Amino acid sequence: MRFLVLSIVSLLSLVLVAPLYALQSDREQAVYVEADSADLDEAKGIGIYRGNVLIKQGTMEIRGDEVTIKTRDSKFSSLTSIGAPAKFQQQLELNQSPVLGDAKNIHYSVVDGILTLRNQAKLTRDGDEFTGNYLRYDTVNEKVKARRADDGSERIKIIIQPGTLNNGEATGQ
Repeated sequence: MRFLVLSIVSLLSLVLVAPLYALQSDREQAVYVEADSADLDEAKGIGIYRGNVLIKQGTMEIRGDEVTIKTRDSKFSSLTSIGAPAKFQQQLELNQSPVLGDAKNIHYSVVDGILTLRNQAKLTRDGDEFTGNYLRYDTVNEKVKARRADDGSERIKIIIQPGTLNNGEATGQ
């Protein structure tokens, strides 16, 4: 039970230590976790939630068939969501549409603000759309890296809206 409380408190710290550009109100919101089951290991700092998992705090929303939350020193460090597909959503700035991501595997590192999507990945940001086998979104610097599948079967596809190109916001590094 103590680990459950620590997991929720640690997840709450996600927004507190997340990059500063996320909506200010997200930091002040309660964390909502919904799942069919939970396996919590306080000693290892791991919580595994299974069955139509929903984790929500402010504008951040993570969905998946299975979500693993890792904590270090009683602080939230990362989250991995597996699904068909797993989904991520967060409103980073009030005047922009939310960042939307889906893939079979999503990993979010709170420490460095890196969102990694693998296997049938798709990321949408202000109308720009990135698809491929591997997408890495640096939420701090707003940079996207995209790679094709190792076997070369799936190439990356990028749609950049006209206004974004002029602002230099979209990168396919």
